[in-house]
Amino acid sequence: SDLDGAVEEAIQLPLFSSLDPQKVPPEQLRAYNEERKIARSLEQLGADSRNYTFTKQLALRFGYFKISLPLNPTVDLEKEESEPEVVEGELPLETTPLMKELEFPLFSVQVDIIRHKSQFSLIVTDPAVEVHINELQDVLSPVTYQNLTKTLGEYEAKSGFNLPISDTTELLGFWDHVRGALALSKAQFDSDSFQLDRSKLVLSARSNFFLSDDLRKLTLLDPAELEGTALTAWTTSEDMNVAEDGEPHESEIFFPFPYDRYQARILSLLGNRASVIQGPPGTGKSQSICNLICHLAAQGKTVLFVSQKPQALKVVKDRLKTLDIPNLFGYIPSTAAGIINEQDEADGAGPALARVGASAHVANDRQKKDPDTAGIVAQKQQARATLQAD
Repeated sequence: SDLDGAVEEAIQLPLFSSLDPQKVPPEQLRAYNEERKIARSLEQLGADSRNYTFTKQLALRFGYFKISLPLNPTVDLEKEESEPEVVEGELPLETTPLMKELEFPLFSVQVDIIRHKSQFSLIVTDPAVEVHINELQDVLSPVTYQNLTKTLGEYEAKSGFNLPISDTTELLGFWDHVRGALALSKAQFDSDSFQLDRSKLVLSARSNFFLSDDLRKLTLLDPAELEGTALTAWTTSEDMNVAEDGEPHESEIFFPFPYDRYQARILSLLGNRASVIQGPPGTGKSQSICNLICHLAAQGKTVLFVSQKPQALKVVKDRLKTLDIPNLFGYIPSTAAGIINEQDEADGAGPALARVGASAHVANDRQKKDPDTAGIVAQKQQARATLQAD
């Protein structure tokens, strides 16, 4: 497919679209069956994208590039190679590091598939060309990735990448920025690594699309509309550099799970409107989250923990459950997540609220027998009604 912005691009399946099955010459039967197999896949992709509009999206990904990375991330590729050590009677040791090859799409555009009789076509549903650099976050250094993100922002601030694109110079120009960033990493590649005309039709989850769409809408809001929310971190640095001096005393820490001094220092950042705590896998981020939730809950605060990945929610829920503290959390998993079992459903917020409701009925029975308790509850209800009215 090209980038001329045409409303409809025909998918070339000449044999399938022009011949009936019984009219296919024997010498073309194999090629015909291959095209028919592709046609069936296209039919299924189009149906799935329309039947699951809110959870799936169909995209044409293009501009693929390949890189090679060492399997051992600690390998220093810049270290001069030394002569292999040879032991008498043994083969010389291999000094070349083992590499893994990765392939990423740099661009994509949202499409739909339509079929008229036996002819399939692609229709662009959104002229905005999306640029994918998220996959490079683990490849580039934080500084290099941040600079590449800034460069992408400058492109989008001008005009972005939108169909029709009559000249591919800007697309190739952005690849030059990506190539320059990759040159600073351990990635190995050459001039043939990038293929602008290589494309794939992919049906993927819409979660990332919804997130991108929400973030795009937030950028259009007036900064005044963000006041009072953590999102003001985008527009002002006020209350963004708050750090309490020293480490908190043990008597001030309500961490039920083991922790070290570095995890305890997180408490000094709670005065900020927004903070980023990051670390590689296996460094105890989930355990730190559980400790923070319990610490804030012990101070009478409510915590909302959300994650795009259902597994992250489940890990935190399972860890908190080991404390055996009633009504400590309300778990609301995604019903579409394949990892949810019957026990997870039983741990959900619904059953928890039912238990709270049952406790409320018991409390009401006690109120009837205890006039003092009934009076206190009545005062609380009146105060709540007054606050809601205000």
